Amino acid sequence: MKNPTTHVELEESTSKIGEYQLFYFQRGIDPKKATTTIINGFCQVVFNEIPLEFSTKVNQLMNLKLEGIVE
Repeated sequence: MKNPTTHVELEESTSKIGEYQLFYFQRGIDPKKATTTIINGFCQVVFNEIPLEFSTKVNQLMNLKLEGIVE
């Protein structure tokens, strides 16, 4: 359906994982694992759509980027 008068916008934003969210989520698991799980859950839709060879590289890069962010 084409409509020349239609105007579509998409607005997205990201932010830090809240301390409150992390506190309750990481109960019983490693803080780094909790952070990685939250981020992977957020990005999973995209990860499922890219070819496997790129997905492997993305996971490696994500793990490198996450090193040192959780004390």
